[in-house]
Amino acid sequence: IEEWLNQADALLSQCQSVTDKVELNNVLILYYGGAGQMNKAIDIALDSLRLFAMDLPRNPNQMQLLLELARAKIVLGRKTADELMRLPLYASDNIDAIFSLLKELIAPTYLQGLTNLLPYIILRMFNLTLKYGNGPVASFAYSGYALLWSKLGDFAEAYRFGVLAMDYNKQVNNPPMEARCYFMTTSFDLYWRQALKNSQQHRKIGLQKLIDTGEYFWASYIYLFGFWQEVVLSQSLDDIIELAKREIQFAQKAKQIEPYYVHTLHHNLFKNLAGQTQYPELLDDQQGEEAQALAYFEQNTTSTMGKFYYAVCRLVLHYYYEQYAQALTVATQPQITEAVICDGTYTRVIYTFYTCLSILALASPAVKPAAVHADYAKRKQKIKQWYTLCPENFAVMWSLLVAEEARINEQDSRAIDYYELALQAAKRNSSLWFESLVNELTAKFWLHKSNQKIACVFMTEASYLYYRWGALRKIAQLEKNYPDLLIRQQTNLITKKITADTDRYATTTTSGHGNETTLDIRTLLKAAQALSGEIVMDKLLQKLM
Repeated sequence: IEEWLNQADALLSQCQSVTDKVELNNVLILYYGGAGQMNKAIDIALDSLRLFAMDLPRNPNQMQLLLELARAKIVLGRKTADELMRLPLYASDNIDAIFSLLKELIAPTYLQGLTNLLPYIILRMFNLTLKYGNGPVASFAYSGYALLWSKLGDFAEAYRFGVLAMDYNKQVNNPPMEARCYFMTTSFDLYWRQALKNSQQHRKIGLQKLIDTGEYFWASYIYLFGFWQEVVLSQSLDDIIELAKREIQFAQKAKQIEPYYVHTLHHNLFKNLAGQTQYPELLDDQQGEEAQALAYFEQNTTSTMGKFYYAVCRLVLHYYYEQYAQALTVATQPQITEAVICDGTYTRVIYTFYTCLSILALASPAVKPAAVHADYAKRKQKIKQWYTLCPENFAVMWSLLVAEEARINEQDSRAIDYYELALQAAKRNSSLWFESLVNELTAKFWLHKSNQKIACVFMTEASYLYYRWGALRKIAQLEKNYPDLLIRQQTNLITKKITADTDRYATTTTSGHGNETTLDIRTLLKAAQALSGEIVMDKLLQKLM
């Protein structure tokens, strides 16, 4: 690659046509974007567009952006998806070349976090499609337009154009654009109106298509942007750890530095929760990995993504270990601006949800959530908006926030109802992560009401679900903080697994206690059978109050 780069200028001077230069520059844009040199990638693309008398501003101002948006809205009018699908096909090499450059600009401008340049490029690409008609990259123009609305907060419009992009792919034969379209729609669009579980297969297909077409840059990001969707649906932390490990290895081979460090943090976060790392307070598997990742993110000033994903990992880690003040500090640090948060991916959802939960954990009847942090109402409103669009994906989040607010306001009946709604929503999604969380918070509610019997049921169920998921260190933390609520035989066994020989995880995981664990879980289930599982709240109260 280095040898080829050294010859790039000479090769460009030998190009016989403008379109040949564009093809060569597109390769350079992909290379420099993958190497984290976003400014260089963007400059090459903008310089190449000037070959076609298209002089785009490097930093568009608000007026330029609004004019481009107004043009899109006026020309689009009330056109339906069917009408857009039937736009005429253009036939122009120059237009093809312009579209090829614009599409390569999307990734570096997104990763750099330039607030106005990304939407400007997306709108210009969309407007050219409306002007000249559909072509080989029309699906990418539509999926880019969907990304724009996902970032700007019109999630219904994001979903509409994401579906249009997928549908358009079915009537053309362009494997590279089809692969990118799978990437765009699963990362930014579909989950706003479609159940998460319905996107999983699309993501798998998208990854394979990206690899098959040689789109390794994009392939290194598809599971990075979809990572937290996979976590929500996961049935085992081992699966998530293996997913992150696979993506680390792929990023290394593809020489994608930022995905490598982000997936390393993902990997280490869930190994931490599983009790497979030495230091609970760090995102390290091997010593120094967190510091190395953070140093790269700080050094790589042309990208804001890594800093945001790091903050989300830290937010989740602090929240699960009940370090709520630290969680909120990480979530609201000055560099995590609104522009950074609105990245369009499901990571934004996890950030918003756990930021709200951290605020609620710090609130009390005397100190309302808004007094803990002024952003609470805004964050909560977003979750309500998402819940209205797609209850299947967001009911558990919305119901849990309402329940926690009711707890703070001492509205016990409302709290009980909404904890139950959250629990049922988590079960419908088969989400062990959320189901265990809901049970844990419900237990804390009843503990606050001084009803240890009911609190014990929910905390025992939370512990069991965390065990099924594989979060052994989380169980040890619950046992330490709530020793009277858990069945000692189960939690002592799990604690021994974590504390007896933590460094063994650096080499291999043994299975010497397998039979003991199985018997102990059976004992737990037998003890809790009458009260847990498909609980009907009024019957539970009759038994325990």
